[in-house]
Amino acid sequence: VRFPAIGELPYLLTLAGHGFYWFRLRKDAI
Repeated sequence: VRFPAIGELPYLLTLAGHGFYWFRLRKDAI
């Protein structure tokens, strides 16, 4: 899933109350 780019606006992400998620952050190829 591609997430929106992080910019000046707040980045909203809603997570489940008793769950967790793993994210792998990487730079996009230019």
